[in-house]
Amino acid sequence: MKQKFHGVKKRKKVSAIGFEVKNSQGRLVRFTTPFLDSIIPTSTKKLSPWNTPNYYFYEIANKKGEMYIQLYFYCRNLSDEMKDTFTRLAEILDLGELSKGYMLFFKSSVYHNTDEDTPETIFKQLDRMFSEVNAFENSIYEKWDNE
Repeated sequence: MKQKFHGVKKRKKVSAIGFEVKNSQGRLVRFTTPFLDSIIPTSTKKLSPWNTPNYYFYEIANKKGEMYIQLYFYCRNLSDEMKDTFTRLAEILDLGELSKGYMLFFKSSVYHNTDEDTPETIFKQLDRMFSEVNAFENSIYEKWDNE
């Protein structure tokens, strides 16, 4: 179990992500980022299906020999402020209208791995995926105040 969370715990130490083990399950390691936390309001009345006041999570998925990072938002029970923010983000990303449940906002490149992969190989893959997350967030940042 220690090995499973090593890469995200390392990033949490340098304040690159928000991470709590309790929000992860099975083959999904969930985290937030300071940037999205700064622009996305939290709920003061209802909790998300993840039992958190934030209605989004990045997930490091490791399923069937594929590893990638994806970003999901939960689009139900939103306050007006949350809905406005989610809608604006969907417009910036050209995703169309909000769905009535979980909505995928981002997916990184997919890396194929096996049980024989070394920790170094996995960490290199994670570094590449986190670089994609940073580029994705930078593209939002550049448009957030300019539109």
